Amino acid sequence: MRRYGGVGALVAAMSLFACGDDVLGPDVAQSEGFVFDDPAAGGASYSGTAAGNFQVSISADGQTWIDLGSLNGITVSLQVSPDERTVHGVQSIPEGTFNRVRLVLQDVEVTVAAGSTVGGVTFPQEMKTDLASGAPLSIERGVPDFTVREGERAEVRFDLNSEGWLTADAVQGGLVSPADVRAAVTASVTVRE
Repeated sequence: MRRYGGVGALVAAMSLFACGDDVLGPDVAQSEGFVFDDPAAGGASYSGTAAGNFQVSISADGQTWIDLGSLNGITVSLQVSPDERTVHGVQSIPEGTFNRVRLVLQDVEVTVAAGSTVGGVTFPQEMKTDLASGAPLSIERGVPDFTVREGERAEVRFDLNSEGWLTADAVQGGLVSPADVRAAVTASVTVRE
């Protein structure tokens, strides 16, 4: 067995850095992930935040995923528009056509503001409940095919739609149903030049 070290390793490292942006290949596009929570159609009767770790990924087949960064701690305002939060800044991705997006939540705590009414129950004091505590909560969505080429950026947006999962029982019990969250979250993608 041969060991390569010293000068050989230095030459290999220098050749990688000399490539600059071409380390990912000659055709590199960009992508960015966002999370928000638009108000319900009839208006919100509560306010608060969802704070914790979020991650956005894209896929062409639902099997192989390109993560747009690692889990990142952010705070999303509930039922406020427009209040988009960037999960990851602009990331380099290979050119291609994609049709799946994924949002992963971990250790997310929801804070409901004092005076908020959720499910017909008014909470005089601030309340906290777990949205994704411990194990990651993964939410995958199929989206219309989108193609991203060199010089273009895919913007992946997830609407938490908290009105679909934040219930009085969840607030009082301190735990949001993962199934309700999976059913409520929606996704969209916009490609920009």
